[in-house]
Amino acid sequence: MKDLNDFFESPILLKIGFHRLFEYYEALLTDSNPLRKDRAKEILALKSSHPYLEEGTSDLNLLEQTGAQLDNLLEDLFPKMLGLNEIKAAGVPYRNYYFKHSERFKNILSNAGSDFELTVENMVGDDLYVVACTMILQFYYGYEIKLNKPFFYQIPDKRGIMRHYKLLYNADFTDIFINEGVKPITQSDFDELIDNFENVELWKEKFPPRSYTMKGFIISNLFDVTQDQSLSNFKSNLIGDFKEISQEGIQDITKTFQSLMGVPDIEVGFSEYIEEEDSFQLLFGNYMNSFLLNDCDSQTCHHALCDHSYEELISKRRLVAISDVDRCYSRSKGQSPQCVALHSQGYKSALLIPIAEENKLIGVLELVSKQPKVLNTVTAQRLDDVMPFIVSALQRAKREEANLIEAIIQQECTAIHPSVHWKFKSAAKKFIRQRKTDDANPQFDSIKFDQVYPLFGQIDIQGSSEARNTATKKDLCLQLGMVQKLVEQFNESEQLPIFEQLLQVIEQHLDDLERDFRVDSEQQISNFLKEEIDPILLFQKKKFPEFAKDIDAYFQRIDPVLNVFYVHRKNYDETVSKVNAHMADYLDSRQVDAQMMYPHYFERFKTD
Repeated sequence: MKDLNDFFESPILLKIGFHRLFEYYEALLTDSNPLRKDRAKEILALKSSHPYLEEGTSDLNLLEQTGAQLDNLLEDLFPKMLGLNEIKAAGVPYRNYYFKHSERFKNILSNAGSDFELTVENMVGDDLYVVACTMILQFYYGYEIKLNKPFFYQIPDKRGIMRHYKLLYNADFTDIFINEGVKPITQSDFDELIDNFENVELWKEKFPPRSYTMKGFIISNLFDVTQDQSLSNFKSNLIGDFKEISQEGIQDITKTFQSLMGVPDIEVGFSEYIEEEDSFQLLFGNYMNSFLLNDCDSQTCHHALCDHSYEELISKRRLVAISDVDRCYSRSKGQSPQCVALHSQGYKSALLIPIAEENKLIGVLELVSKQPKVLNTVTAQRLDDVMPFIVSALQRAKREEANLIEAIIQQECTAIHPSVHWKFKSAAKKFIRQRKTDDANPQFDSIKFDQVYPLFGQIDIQGSSEARNTATKKDLCLQLGMVQKLVEQFNESEQLPIFEQLLQVIEQHLDDLERDFRVDSEQQISNFLKEEIDPILLFQKKKFPEFAKDIDAYFQRIDPVLNVFYVHRKNYDETVSKVNAHMADYLDSRQVDAQMMYPHYFERFKTD
């Protein structure tokens, strides 16, 4: 005997029975409608001739022998009029065993092939055991523990495109019974279980295998959610940055596009747009193909596109659909670059989709097929929902690429000027492509600029150094003179050797300023004033209040930032600043005229 429960560990012993259905027809025996009453008598006759249909059985051989009777018994639940529309089947839960299918479900399974095995996509092994336990808690014990986890079937269609079906169970025709000798679940058991979903051994301890019996059958209703699931898969595939995508990752994205567009042979490519060069190039090495570039690493946009397609894609950021490549190739007499490239590779239809961020073109997404007319402006509407995710993924990818390029440039080159950064960026991308293709010794290209001529000019203020030295000497002499008067007052009030010594040093500094002003003179005098004069002034102010006014007047003349007298030097600095500002404005204004004569790169630096 082939038993339904063989090779299947579950807390539920499954028995297929129709007692609930018979109860429904028994109620119709008193119905006022004679047609329904006759139908009830016909069904209840099956109960008498085949008592196991009510009692329940797990003998699959017995059920197979009763196929015609089961079709009659379930005819009201599976009306032929809806058979080609509804996707549903009668069977048992979690076992993927069905004894009755709608016509549409039969066709779907037939198209999947004879070797296809129907399995719930996201419910296997231990999860299946725990889910069965939660069903017992809900339907037998009445606990509010609904496990709202959606279940799906993945079934390929006759073209090989994987389609996704959401599965909903109708358990109105089932009953659950606890088997003899089994310990019932208590409130404390329930409290422990809901905190330990992952502890399968605990669930098996509370719900031993075959400790409960489910008698009846369920109706499984399937809904085609391929479009929604494709969008979900698309989001998942694009969560990772494009730079990390492997060949397997590209294959996953391709399969998602195939399901989304309903075209089994779709291939996906991408051409990155380089604005500085108005060109296309491969994205991140050789993982992502470009059908526009064909065998080239890069190409100018005007060489890759005809004028009309250039205007649509590059200028207007609008999709270009080529539903029949051969017809386009023939009409253009082989003069349309994109049709030539696609035709040479054997593609018959294509969509070229501009990917833009804030009106700035990132690149062109390429979808191609070797079937004519399957890719067109109508089928392109299916992309509307996924475009935001594509743009977001490419934005992340471009940021990652920019960071990688900067790291390569810093590693391989010295500091570079922004005006020539694009040249180094291009070389860094080539270096990355070499490394992606497992080149044992990638080389960073030499950077050369043909027919580039640098010109230099310099403007200097004549005598500015002498003028600054003069202003510095005047400020230092002014400060030393004021200090000299204060020390003389201190010496008159209280004659001490220290005051005589300080006066000699001050006199020496004044003589040096007049005779021989050196580079270090300013620093020496500043150190003398800060380290030897300032402490004495503060001490005298505290000891002799009559000197406080003159001492405060001295400190007030010291600049708080420079810590020196800043009078003549301030006049000098302001004068030089005005000259510099005037000359800078003049050069900037003349630069506008110069650019009109001949466009060039210009940069201006200011010293003092």
